[in-house]
Amino acid sequence: MNPSPRYKELSGQYQKIHSLTEQKNQKTFSGLITFLRVAPYIRERFKNNKILSLLDYGGGQGKQYDLEKLRDWKGKEFKNMKSYLEVNDVKVYDAGRPETEEYLGKKYNAVICTDVLEHCDREDLPWIIEELFEHSEKFLFATIATYPAVKKLPNGENAHCTIEEPEWWSGLFLEASKKFPQVEYSYLIVRDKGFEKIQAFSNN
Repeated sequence: MNPSPRYKELSGQYQKIHSLTEQKNQKTFSGLITFLRVAPYIRERFKNNKILSLLDYGGGQGKQYDLEKLRDWKGKEFKNMKSYLEVNDVKVYDAGRPETEEYLGKKYNAVICTDVLEHCDREDLPWIIEELFEHSEKFLFATIATYPAVKKLPNGENAHCTIEEPEWWSGLFLEASKKFPQVEYSYLIVRDKGFEKIQAFSNN
């Protein structure tokens, strides 16, 4: 891990956002909107694999795991998000919430990273993606947007600071995965805000 000055600058911006939204009891970067869209994909990847521990890397305020009484598109009911995903225990880490750093440096059965990587500077992405692999024992799942975000940072900058084509992202994942052949990984490249143009990538 070798964070650049830019990484520290962006982390500071997200710390401001989390601090302000928590004071006002708002849900900016709560972890809900994108997560609910990709939860079915995560469930499908993890289904029947006995995921005892999960790290949500960049999971915002983690409000997605407070949801209860969920239903899938077939009408099947689930007690909460953990039961829907078929995972036993979840830890949420977010660079904008320093108190969650205690969850790093450990191994988890699976790691997910949704709507996070495009918020990072390209200089830091190689070590960040490698860090995702380092924390995973079995599975890694990520989603990446390739369009400007609706939200702005406190400094006025667009929240999506790295917008690249799928081939560019694939190169990063391929390089990072070389050290972790035991980890099964997959990721979605989302090309539009309506989640209608999606490309799926996997190492198997």
